[in-house]
Amino acid sequence: MNHLSRLTASRLEKQASVPLSPGRLGEDGQPLLCFGAALVASHLELLQGGEAAKNFANFIVRQASSEAIVEKARTTGFPIASCQRAIAYNDSYFDADRKAAVLDHLSRSS
Repeated sequence: MNHLSRLTASRLEKQASVPLSPGRLGEDGQPLLCFGAALVASHLELLQGGEAAKNFANFIVRQASSEAIVEKARTTGFPIASCQRAIAYNDSYFDADRKAAVLDHLSRSS
């Protein structure tokens, strides 16, 4: 598992669930990110630090669609196709299965 995958997995493991894209606020008011948003947040953390990732997470969960995730990927140099695949993978699972499926996928990433 590469560094980005480990960071993304760590981020998602801390969440109570992995929601449909783009994400939502949890019951505690904290952002719950989808797989694509978590990848981009981790990419931002590696490039610009934890505060940038936190700001992105707080912004993205208030958006109506996943387009803002793709746009942030584009503007930060994250591969758009990888972002779009992560969003599609995320949204192909039912709520009860999504977190385990995404974490399993990340554990197999190189």
